[in-house]
Amino acid sequence: MKRHRDISASASAPAADDAQKVDGDGSCHGEFEKGSDEGDDSVGFEDEGDVEDISDLEDDENTAIDIERARRGIANFICFEDVTPNLVKNDDFRNLMTEYFPSLTLDSETTKNDCLKVFEEAKSITKCTLNHMGRMIPLSVDVLTYLNSRGSRYDFVCLAAHFIDDSWNLKKWILSFQRLDFIDAAILKSIDDWNLEDKVYTLTSGNINEFAFDEIIESIKSQFKEKNRLPLDSRLFSVSCCAEMFGLMAQDAFEEISTIISKLKMLHWSWPESMWHITNSKLKNSLHMETLREFNSEDMRRDCDVPSADECDKVRIVYRLVDNAYNVAKQVFETKHPTANKFLYNLQELRAKLILEATSSVSFTNSVAKKMLQRLEKYIKETFLVLAIASVMDPRCKMQYMEYISTKFEDIDGIFESGAVLEAIQSIYADYVIRGTKTDNSEGTSNLKTEEGNPRNDKEQFPNFPGGQEYSEYVLVNNKPKKSDLDSYLEDPVVPWDENFNVLRWWKSEAPKYPNVSKMARDFLAIPISVATSNDAYYYMENRPPDLRVITSGAEMMNAVMCCRSWNPGPKIDFELFFLAAGVNIL
Repeated sequence: MKRHRDISASASAPAADDAQKVDGDGSCHGEFEKGSDEGDDSVGFEDEGDVEDISDLEDDENTAIDIERARRGIANFICFEDVTPNLVKNDDFRNLMTEYFPSLTLDSETTKNDCLKVFEEAKSITKCTLNHMGRMIPLSVDVLTYLNSRGSRYDFVCLAAHFIDDSWNLKKWILSFQRLDFIDAAILKSIDDWNLEDKVYTLTSGNINEFAFDEIIESIKSQFKEKNRLPLDSRLFSVSCCAEMFGLMAQDAFEEISTIISKLKMLHWSWPESMWHITNSKLKNSLHMETLREFNSEDMRRDCDVPSADECDKVRIVYRLVDNAYNVAKQVFETKHPTANKFLYNLQELRAKLILEATSSVSFTNSVAKKMLQRLEKYIKETFLVLAIASVMDPRCKMQYMEYISTKFEDIDGIFESGAVLEAIQSIYADYVIRGTKTDNSEGTSNLKTEEGNPRNDKEQFPNFPGGQEYSEYVLVNNKPKKSDLDSYLEDPVVPWDENFNVLRWWKSEAPKYPNVSKMARDFLAIPISVATSNDAYYYMENRPPDLRVITSGAEMMNAVMCCRSWNPGPKIDFELFFLAAGVNIL
């Protein structure tokens, strides 16, 4: 029977373009970049679409299966594929494995140990990659909540690193996933475990109100201010979650018609909603039913409290205002590349709409719009500097957009003017230049050696010039470019506006032209403005839930599986089709 190669030897690790090969000099060893042809236990990278016969697992039908490799394959599959971590408890799966590997004995404890071994090996590569990629690391911390049928609550904290890799792809790697307990200590312990103390750039957090994250973030920031140089005296360190702000803004609006919503739930809502865009969609459906006079039957009015015409008008107003927010939210959350540059101009678009609604002659519209506007402006004020710098890193915006947008925020105290934003950018840019110069100098010095391996002195570099050291210094001073690449970037024309513009692709091609600015852009565009994207960004009444299959697998397995699956999609194995054909439910 033909099956996919490497069910045993290949586990997934960070993408090959990130894993740097380093041996004894402190860099990452590349031994896991490819699955070994000799059947070792290394973590391998599988080329996409690479499907081969795995008959190498057995020389012929009478040859014993390499049980260790089979166990390794199962562990890889559990760690990197979207299946239940308790897969070996599935009777169908166990029977199928017994059929193909008669000598294989499966038990939960052995499989758990195999999975943890895969995790530790993949973690060592991931840690090495993060520590040697030569850039700062924005972090995010999110809280997920599971509520069981008895009403018991279980909170889990997820710490993730965000970065743009060498191919200019946006990455999110989970560093820790555990039960919530002393969250500030847990975050600091994880950062120490990953050796990221001097690389953390920003920390994006959600659930601020519920878990008093203000105090927690201050506690964490104070630790870093003592050990780490944070940009702009740590003013950029704390980033509030934009998805949470949208949820609170929608909740503010829904609270204005909470009594009416209760009536509508009695009429036709069969279950509560925890996502605000679906709640708003149900308001739309209710309005449609009201238009069709489906609430006007004698039985309906006798048995239920049907909203009045005035109440339906209020529902229309709230629906329209929240729908405006939803249309903007889709632009920043439901996108393939949720980079930080997309937020400021989209938030300003929503703000402009709310300002217009807040001038309405209808008092209810005026009141709800002002409440939502207040929430939005508070968020913009708190995160403006991060959003502004990220916007300048968008070649469609640069400083021209900042000069334009500054006129829109003149009525908000505390918003940075365009000149202050430019000063902040120049200050941060200077740090990147210094770091780049140190790197270049260390690399250059290592190459300036005699045949005996000793560094050359300045005169030896200019042997034909009397006073070679003076000439060397003169060259260093006068060969400096008259214009920095930041000046060049800002002075070059902005790129024409295109909604389908890919900022990462643009920087990938233009990075050689702007070497220092591109490093700054890489770090700022990677800052997560929201801890959640896609549909996960719309939870508002409660935290988004974790995967029940994962959190019931035990603390160690839960952490291992969540981390591994974020580091890489995993080996390209079509086991799902194989198991489906065999009638095994692996989910």
